[in-house]
Amino acid sequence: MTAKGYELKFDFLSNPHVYFGPGRLTELPELAGTFGKRLLLITGTASLVNSRHWQPLQNRFKTAGITVYTAGIHGEPGPDEIDGIAGEYAGRVDVVAAVGGGSVLDAGKAVSAMLLQTGSVAGFSKGGHPDP
Repeated sequence: MTAKGYELKFDFLSNPHVYFGPGRLTELPELAGTFGKRLLLITGTASLVNSRHWQPLQNRFKTAGITVYTAGIHGEPGPDEIDGIAGEYAGRVDVVAAVGGGSVLDAGKAVSAMLLQTGSVAGFSKGGHPDP
């Protein structure tokens, strides 16, 4: 199939579940616990941590026996930031969750993918294959 002279080709992989809406944040510890006990929580630099939701969420994680590591994203993350976070937490976490806006969610997806890879995320932005 072509469109305007370009061949259309892509893979679409959908996550099995997206949790969205008021009150859903309280479900995060239980959901994360189904994947493991070491969570990397990616957020904006301050919005969640400074909100009224942070301390109750921390309490729920503690009750669930989940160790939480946090990484704050400011603006659109570049490859160095993604690589740095992935490198710091590779082998140390069982699950990644991202709570925030588009940049935070993008970072969460990229970090979770790179935890199992070697090299830089930059290699994956060039046609979907890592640099040799």
